[in-house]
Amino acid sequence: MKEIRGKSALDLAVESGNHSSLSYLIKLCEDGGVPISDEKRLNLLVLAIQLNQAHVVRNLIKDIDNELINTIDLSTLQVKNTNLSILNDLRNNGYSFSSTAQAIINKKEHFNLTYLESISCFIVVLFDYLLEMTKINKGADVNKHRLFNTMESRKAASCSMDSSSIDEPIEVIDFNAFFAENDETPQPILV
Repeated sequence: MKEIRGKSALDLAVESGNHSSLSYLIKLCEDGGVPISDEKRLNLLVLAIQLNQAHVVRNLIKDIDNELINTIDLSTLQVKNTNLSILNDLRNNGYSFSSTAQAIINKKEHFNLTYLESISCFIVVLFDYLLEMTKINKGADVNKHRLFNTMESRKAASCSMDSSSIDEPIEVIDFNAFFAENDETPQPILV
């Protein structure tokens, strides 16, 4: 898909908040034989969360497995700044919030917090704010390590189902070699 200033048409549709355009573009890609990968859908979901695009989140989240949704990392500051309907959509689709994030959601839902919970939330939100100011934390992002492990376990499960029906060699990448510090590109092992 062609990119404009480093952004695809899908990214621009998410940024505009136009869920109809996004659905149309996804359908157009799939009808054209170019399905949108799970990782791309997840990145679009993260972008929609960051931009508080509730309708876009609601439409994207229904096509993403709960296991993949839990690879998203949300800072407490992001939870504090995110629309409550988005947080409810995430929770309803299996996202597990930290206890501090859940306390912030409860506060948003007008539940009373104890004094100690309020101070605890404030400290964590302040810490996340300082991390975001130093660009260490993006607020909402895909946890690449968890995503990699999830995708690897799915690939292993699908390969173990019926290995006798595989006609083509499978590419196996050594995890340690993939993240090695040397600049040598590991060669795939064909099975």
